[in-house]
Amino acid sequence: MHRTRHYDAALTAYTPVGFLTAIGTGLMITGGAVAIVARNLIFCVIWLERNVSGC
Repeated sequence: MHRTRHYDAALTAYTPVGFLTAIGTGLMITGGAVAIVARNLIFCVIWLERNVSGC
């Protein structure tokens, strides 16, 4: 009985940590991908504006 209660307490303590770590890793990967795409889009827009305005 005591062992089960201890296990439940450990599970309750460690589950949010693992969950937050997974979310943090996912956000870092997603943020990195979004940053790369955004940077490419900005460069593309600047390039288009320069070339189209030149015409």
